[in-house]
Amino acid sequence: MRFSANTTYRLVVRGTDLHSGSRVWVRSGPGDYTEIKAGQSVTVGRGGGTGVHAEREVSYRIESSEEGVQGLPLRYEVVVDPSI
Repeated sequence: MRFSANTTYRLVVRGTDLHSGSRVWVRSGPGDYTEIKAGQSVTVGRGGGTGVHAEREVSYRIESSEEGVQGLPLRYEVVVDPSI
């Protein structure tokens, strides 16, 4: 993911529709893998308002009882802290 912001922000991964028998772990900001469930979120990065392009690589692990799992049951959100 690549973007720029002129204010502070957090990059958040949120669990969506996890299939039964599926487990997903996302590497959080400090570097530990955190299991994520439907509706839960994990902050995977933070940035300051420098306006400079930032690149972030998000690592994850998935375990499923189904073969041929397609797509990740995750969505990415950028939470911006507006300065007024």
